Amino acid sequence: MKNFLIRFLSGVAVFSACLSISSLSNADDHGPLKVFSTSESDFEEMDSNGPVMVAPMMSIPGMTGGIARLEKGRHKVSNWTHWYGEAVYVTQGTGNLTASVPPFVDSKTYHLNVGDFFYIPVSTRVSFEATSQEPFEFFFAIPAD
Repeated sequence: MKNFLIRFLSGVAVFSACLSISSLSNADDHGPLKVFSTSESDFEEMDSNGPVMVAPMMSIPGMTGGIARLEKGRHKVSNWTHWYGEAVYVTQGTGNLTASVPPFVDSKTYHLNVGDFFYIPVSTRVSFEATSQEPFEFFFAIPAD
């Protein structure tokens, strides 16, 4: 677990640095790196068992990822079952994550703040909602099998 956290935090640090210098909708190759970033106009509304704003996703060999944004009273993800593992890092606002595992009888709600990060295991059912007046935004990464 310790090695996973070190690798994950290193990846988040590198990705955060990359986000500050270019554009998700316009991926640029910089030597050995493919650099992505996003702007306000890149977010589009989509349905993920409820409306959510998502910036265009990065897709590279071995991983897919992106940024999701939920606004309080407007966006909510309800009972989304993950058939893949997903790492998540909260970048803005606060929100609640309710999670349950098969047979989906019991669930637990987690209050999330900026800087929180976690891993959603395969077969976990989740719901997300914003609790702050500012948007609840998070970066997610889905490793390829």
